[in-house]
Amino acid sequence: MNKSPNPLKPRHSERSEESRRNKHRYIRPYRSQTNGKIERFWRTIEDDQLRETYFESKEHLQEEILQYINYYNEERAHQGLNGQAPNIFN
Repeated sequence: MNKSPNPLKPRHSERSEESRRNKHRYIRPYRSQTNGKIERFWRTIEDDQLRETYFESKEHLQEEILQYINYYNEERAHQGLNGQAPNIFN
């Protein structure tokens, strides 16, 4: 059985120049300081977007998650960043 490619992971040719420069990092196992950050992100997206939204299809869900990730990084105020979005904070 062939597994279809992950639609959330762009092919290398479709990646932006910036994403090619950034190195993917894995969290260390059993290290709550880093694992807690991604767990908090998933709680935030669930509270803000997923819990009360009806998705018509898997594709609809994927599109909404991608849009939310963009909003989360580009526009959403973050308490830990003095109310700034991550892209503005850098």
